[in-house]
Amino acid sequence: MAVVITVDIVKSGKFPALLSLLNFIAVLAIWYVFLFSVQCDCASVFESAKQDAIYALTPSTPGSIFFIGTLVSAAASLISTILFLVRKPRLAIGVVALNTLSTLFLFDFALVVLTGLPLLLGRQVWKR
Repeated sequence: MAVVITVDIVKSGKFPALLSLLNFIAVLAIWYVFLFSVQCDCASVFESAKQDAIYALTPSTPGSIFFIGTLVSAAASLISTILFLVRKPRLAIGVVALNTLSTLFLFDFALVVLTGLPLLLGRQVWKR
């Protein structure tokens, strides 16, 4: 009985959506740590975070491609979550696949695996 419930949850797209949402939260955690872990004493917390975000997203700054990539990855994860929930699994799997390929060049292997986890369930989602 438990296997049937699990398979139904996977086929409905809720579990892949949850995995995509988990990736969205993980990528946002990168930004949270970057923006709020260290602040200068001369400014408020939010003013310091705003200045850090502006600096990180300036294209001439070294390493800005990483932070721009994290925002693109977060947006792709959120879009794939929504697509799984509105029952557009083929489009969602395509978004997850492109997101996973792009994260190969930006992130640690663990985050790449987390990004690609919905692809492991793609066969069950694709069949419905």
